[in-house]
Amino acid sequence: MMEYSVRVGRVGGRGLRRRVLAGVALTSMSALAVVPRVGRAQTGDAIVERVIAARGGTRKIHALESVRMTGHVVFSPTVSAALVVEQRRPAMIREELVVQDKTIVRGFDGTVGWTIDPFGKPPGLRAMAGDELTNMVAEAQFEPLVNAKTSGNLIELVGQDTVGGAPAYKLRLTVKRTGYADFYYVDSASSLPVKWEGARPNNGATVVFESYYRNYELVDGVRFPKLIDTGAKGQPQRQQLSFDTIETNVAVDSTRFAMPKS
Repeated sequence: MMEYSVRVGRVGGRGLRRRVLAGVALTSMSALAVVPRVGRAQTGDAIVERVIAARGGTRKIHALESVRMTGHVVFSPTVSAALVVEQRRPAMIREELVVQDKTIVRGFDGTVGWTIDPFGKPPGLRAMAGDELTNMVAEAQFEPLVNAKTSGNLIELVGQDTVGGAPAYKLRLTVKRTGYADFYYVDSASSLPVKWEGARPNNGATVVFESYYRNYELVDGVRFPKLIDTGAKGQPQRQQLSFDTIETNVAVDSTRFAMPKS
């Protein structure tokens, strides 16, 4: 599972800072008529095993070493931006967002987080620190849900809920490296995640973000969503991430994620 955010500085002549938060989870939904009961035999680990099987199986999932997703973000009916996300095990990520013919780049090489922001004050290259860096560390974790055991993350089954009218198991994932506790909602029929929710520090406040996954397709034997609806919980403003191309196990050199010299 991957979560990432892109900060946009200025669009259409108006200053704004919008977070595009997405979890790349993966599913095709079908619904049951009743909310599932969490029996004694059900555990968080058991649900994750079902997720792995539904996504493509242990061999395919564990064979994933990198992913590149190419598409765009729709902020409004008249404003969109081209988007490329590259990620590599165990915790490397690079994001490029093209706005008004200018490219915002954000990266994390496993240790250092950085950004090139032409809309920043001042514009240009800078290192990340504080909450911004911690958020980037969280985003860079490669498949934190399905790799929970090997990453030292804690998985707990906390109950059940409904997503889009369909019953879902609710998992809490506590990421060892950041301490963040995120929630994943797994459709009880398809055994695939349909929603992600997590609290993040943002401009001095704590904001709960949520993402919904739609239009899932099989890519090289693993299911990925082609459309993600995301935004702050309870707020009407939303963004849609649409991926035209998803490539797995692409050759991405580690220098792609490192902070440029200048």
